[in-house]
Amino acid sequence: MPAYMIVTIDYTDPVWVEAYRREVPKMIERAGGRYLALSRAPIQLEGEHPVPQTVAIVEYPSIEAAQQFMASEEYRPHGEARRKGAKTTIYLVDDVLPPPGQ
Repeated sequence: MPAYMIVTIDYTDPVWVEAYRREVPKMIERAGGRYLALSRAPIQLEGEHPVPQTVAIVEYPSIEAAQQFMASEEYRPHGEARRKGAKTTIYLVDDVLPPPGQ
């Protein structure tokens, strides 16, 4: 079952961003993932949380594939750099409801 990683990012020190944007999409693809959305101008329709600077949605083949990617040695230095230079929240969801009527 596909899994969806939803990431919100607020940059505190963007020194890591160039290398991340250059390298990480290739890693995601090798892990079976693909970007569904990447917005640097998200629009908040409801809620009290501050609007993040960036929102990304990445599809993976499974929860396990997403978890393996996040724990991989290849991604580790990029994840560490991101955590040092941004405030992020990452959600992983896989319980996709069937279309209405099914």
